[in-house]
Amino acid sequence: MAACPAIFIMFVHLFSTCFSLNISFRGSPNIIIFMADNLSIGDLGIYNNNSQQTLTPNIDLLAEEGVIFSRWYSQSSRVSSLASLLTGLLPPRTGIIKSKLLSFKEIPSIASSGGLQHNETTLAEVLKAKGYATNFVGLWGLGVGKNGEYLPLGHGFDSWYGVPSAHKDQCMESYKTSSDSQYTWQAVCSFFSPLLYILPCIAFIGWCNGLGKIITVITVIIAFILYSSILHDVIHFMMDFIQVRSCVLYRNKSIIEQPYTIENMTLRFTRSAVQFLETSSISSKPFFLFVSYMNLNHPVFTSRLFLNTTASSYSDALTEVDWSIGRILRTLEERDIDNNTLVLLTSATGNYFDESCSNCTAEETEDIDANIFLRG
Repeated sequence: MAACPAIFIMFVHLFSTCFSLNISFRGSPNIIIFMADNLSIGDLGIYNNNSQQTLTPNIDLLAEEGVIFSRWYSQSSRVSSLASLLTGLLPPRTGIIKSKLLSFKEIPSIASSGGLQHNETTLAEVLKAKGYATNFVGLWGLGVGKNGEYLPLGHGFDSWYGVPSAHKDQCMESYKTSSDSQYTWQAVCSFFSPLLYILPCIAFIGWCNGLGKIITVITVIIAFILYSSILHDVIHFMMDFIQVRSCVLYRNKSIIEQPYTIENMTLRFTRSAVQFLETSSISSKPFFLFVSYMNLNHPVFTSRLFLNTTASSYSDALTEVDWSIGRILRTLEERDIDNNTLVLLTSATGNYFDESCSNCTAEETEDIDANIFLRG
């Protein structure tokens, strides 16, 4: 496909434009792409002049020292935005987008057979052919397939550390300890099981004592209700079990944690990215690093280091993303490769909306409303 080489040419041209005035770089430029979800213009300090204290000092500094794109298109689905960025295709042409019949915004399960097709050339494949070391860190979302054929290693990345699909409530530590999760079918069975043995005995005794069909009918109805209740909770437990087992963490093609601990995932992504940079800095090959953050996705999560440090859980998560970006950029400076590296930050969709705020007042949703029409 011709689209992806065009993206590569755009990156190289942009890099040359930004740095050729004052700095001469050696060989091919290194490339880092940061992608976050639900990140809006109004969330960044460089656009939010009303904020007394910015939550994104590292991102703001990156913007001040670089180029700001004022025209950018983001798809409503995160996975189709990622597919478009990697292939250079319009979202509908990637095959990773919801349809009229299947209204999924994400690939619904890691067991799904679909994914980004191999006949599409990705940016990683183009760069790898030009001698780049390629690495993907974070949320993938473009399918797993049989034997992991749709994972990043099947699309031009030499290595990857991350999760194959968006996390769900069942992946959260808070869900595991909530009252809802404790209401499992085992507890229901332990309470109602004796009744299921006693009720037939009562019906038989009543029939023998001449109480007639009324007692029998009532007993059967009660037993049916109890059986239905237990069946409902068994199904509920099995669905939770399946979704929790879908919370998997990969290193290359191997599952290293299932289910994973999600609260410190951004810290682990950052450590993996830094390790890749440290290794690449002593290599003669240029590198391409793609970091895809997932903590701004619903449900939002934050590590303990950043928990309750701001006014909301989303702001906590945003602060952690900014810290992660700053830590990675500082590694570039420490390894003296910052002047030979092109860094791009983008949002997959834009605008986080707190589902718990559906009945909030106008004052409480003021910040949310400010971001709704500022996508990307």
